[in-house]
Amino acid sequence: MRVGKALYNQIDTLKLGASNQLVFRRGALLRRRFARKAGPTAIVQIQDGTFHRYVYPFVKCLDLCGYQVSVEMSSSAVFTADVYVRLMLREGFISRIVASQNIPSSLTLSDDRGVRRLVISPDYFDDAIRCKVPMPMHPFMYSKGIIKEVATLGTRGSRPIRMLYAGSRGSSHPRLTQFFDVIPREDVLSHLFESSCVRPQILQAGVDLDACNADLLLCVRELCDVPQEILLRVMSSASFFLALPGWVMPMSHNLTECMSAGSIPILQYASCLAHPLTPEVNCLAFGSLIELDHVMRRALSMPESEIARLRKNVLRHYDEFLSPAAVVKNIRLCETGLMALMTEQVSVTRPFDLSS
Repeated sequence: MRVGKALYNQIDTLKLGASNQLVFRRGALLRRRFARKAGPTAIVQIQDGTFHRYVYPFVKCLDLCGYQVSVEMSSSAVFTADVYVRLMLREGFISRIVASQNIPSSLTLSDDRGVRRLVISPDYFDDAIRCKVPMPMHPFMYSKGIIKEVATLGTRGSRPIRMLYAGSRGSSHPRLTQFFDVIPREDVLSHLFESSCVRPQILQAGVDLDACNADLLLCVRELCDVPQEILLRVMSSASFFLALPGWVMPMSHNLTECMSAGSIPILQYASCLAHPLTPEVNCLAFGSLIELDHVMRRALSMPESEIARLRKNVLRHYDEFLSPAAVVKNIRLCETGLMALMTEQVSVTRPFDLSS
């Protein structure tokens, strides 16, 4: 296997240090292993680039929960050398690169429950697969350590923003509406810009978010981005968050992020999640733009006691299903030998019989 000079240079710039030095041996990239410590271990094998950015957050969840994680990847998965592969290289997770793609994507856990292996499937929307890794936060929330702020943000009392949206305006893939009964985020945002039930405040450059007080604050990335380092804190200043659909599937990482900060999601796809939400229990739901107007009016007039009830349930759902500890706990309890990991467009297409 020939290793491209560009990849050599990229790896060289990582400057991992002597104790975690990367070396090439007979065409395979190996990591000089640390002295093995006692404790649970996880071996993650990835066949190709199908799972893209969703491997890294999953690996980080295992790492944060005390597992020694070793990632083995095919050359086709690694040699893309995208930012998420580089994160795993930099943090010492990748232990082996295999020339062949004949390694099935899998997870092998060794812990107090014994040794067991789960095949990792991209068929995320296949109802026959019961064990699913939920949509994570954005990978940089884990790599930058921002996720550690969650412990203090969820119970924040003062929330001067009643409803918030933060994200891109987007341009949704046709398959989003072809396979899911949701309104694309760009259509929802166009409706909100012209809303008659609430006057939106559009975030502009130079606005102090800490001093922001609004019924509806729209932070549209193409107009004025919210720095990722403060995004969770901004979410924690809002009672409700408009969790609009992703690019090609309903769920987006902003749902997990807002729930971690105790912001109650307003969404269209409560039943589509690996662990569904329940309207009026831990979310507010709408199915049309008319219903969205009704939900926003309800959010604006909702008593603080009712908001507190919903927030308590939102934080409970995050702790039970979406936090790193919950993700690992549910995987540990999986008995089927098969787990699903999100893959965006591949997850959307595989469960369906597409003619094109």
